[in-house]
Amino acid sequence: MDLNTRRRSAAQLASVHGALARIERGNYGICERCSQEINPERLEYLPETPFCTDCNT
Repeated sequence: MDLNTRRRSAAQLASVHGALARIERGNYGICERCSQEINPERLEYLPETPFCTDCNT
């Protein structure tokens, strides 16, 4: 496995762990920047995302 693939895998795993932590804290689906609800369609596509579409940039 090359270094870039390992880095991407590690980053994705960290994102999943972050999502699990947000579930445990009870704030999954809430944007970490603006505190607004993340669109459910976005969560369907990217369940590990911590940001809404507006704050993702």
